[in-house]
Amino acid sequence: MRKGDVARLRHMLDAAREARFFTEGRSRADLDTDRQVEAIRR
Repeated sequence: MRKGDVARLRHMLDAAREARFFTEGRSRADLDTDRQVEAIRR
């Protein structure tokens, strides 16, 4: 691995965990109509 790769992988893992926490227990329909999710997608 090159220098900095581990840090980038950790950031990706943190983002994935946050996304999982945010979406846990919610349906796709809920997420499709959530204004916060819309703001993030932009």
